[in-house]
Amino acid sequence: MKKMYQVIVAVGLLLGLVACSSDKPVHTPAPTPEFKNQFHPQKLWEVSIGDGVGNYYSQLRPVVDDQHVYAADRAGTVAAFDLQGKRIWRNDLTDLPDSKQYTKDSSLRISGGLLAANQMIYLGTENADFFALDAATGKLKWHQSMPGEVIAAPTFSSGNLYVITNSGHLLSMDATTGRIQWNISLDQPALTLRGKAVPVVTNGIIILGRSNGSVSIFSQESGQQLFSSQLAISGGTTQLEQLVDADSQPVVVGSELYAVAYNGSLVAINLQDGQRVWRRTYSAYQDIAVSGGEIFMTDSRSHVIDVDRFSGQPKWQLSALQYRNVTAPAVDGDYVLVGDQKGYLYWINRDTGTFVSKLELDSDGLYIAPLVTENEIIIQTRSGKLIAFKRA
Repeated sequence: MKKMYQVIVAVGLLLGLVACSSDKPVHTPAPTPEFKNQFHPQKLWEVSIGDGVGNYYSQLRPVVDDQHVYAADRAGTVAAFDLQGKRIWRNDLTDLPDSKQYTKDSSLRISGGLLAANQMIYLGTENADFFALDAATGKLKWHQSMPGEVIAAPTFSSGNLYVITNSGHLLSMDATTGRIQWNISLDQPALTLRGKAVPVVTNGIIILGRSNGSVSIFSQESGQQLFSSQLAISGGTTQLEQLVDADSQPVVVGSELYAVAYNGSLVAINLQDGQRVWRRTYSAYQDIAVSGGEIFMTDSRSHVIDVDRFSGQPKWQLSALQYRNVTAPAVDGDYVLVGDQKGYLYWINRDTGTFVSKLELDSDGLYIAPLVTENEIIIQTRSGKLIAFKRA
């Protein structure tokens, strides 16, 4: 495990079937960039949410609704806070009756979620369990066993949940009862990244980035595949070069779909006719952020990149955070926000790609994109801190 984790730190990935032959990092992270802050972000509150996610790969992130922030740690603690950071409720799911059937090594291993919808909080686990909690009280509403690990957040639409498992099962579930309505099994390559894209549901279809390097469209009603477009083709001589996962959540703006794959391409696809609008060579596995006429992303080398949404042409690229295991980007007005494995949060000028400000939040590191709400920026750290800043 020590050797495997050092591979994760070095390349920003957890490879399901790749071992490391040396304790030395594959790449040396760039030094912490030094510059004078142009403004000082205002911290509003800070709370703790259990023990965080530790050194494990995780897609676990906080979510908000109109009145509350919900967050969880890997072990099984889920909590709700008001928008001033006051805790409303806390539930340790390892205390549930018969919890031993859900836990391994005294941990629920929460990774898939959270989702706030239908007056409930939904989450999945690496133990192949799925839970629905009452959003007002945190009490368990229902539980469902799954055909594989759930490491990506589910999606809610029209009273149903759409869930992808790490074993390649795509499921539709009744959001109120947890009843599985359909379950399809997708082909997967033998070698994949430790990640899954969150399904996107729009206009009766499900759009999913897949481990085979494609983005596919399925019927929301039946799960039948309707369309697929290849973003990357497995090749190369090393195991890393053969990985082609499309683990970034696709983004739909109007009639166009944007998606990216590891060792592949960033593409724009017209959903009306299925034709590719443009294609550019990039390698990324983090979620992209689309704002106005721009696409922001962090590539597999931790470069932060701005691409014109209409042409696919690059506008700027920031390389100063190379191999610092940078998070997916978030956009706050004039700024692009990213965090890194050393625990720094950066504000970057979205027009020029230059640093504006930085703060060190947690020496254990940041792992997930900042959450930008109407008035706040909320960050969850590896050690379980939940920190809110006033938007710039």
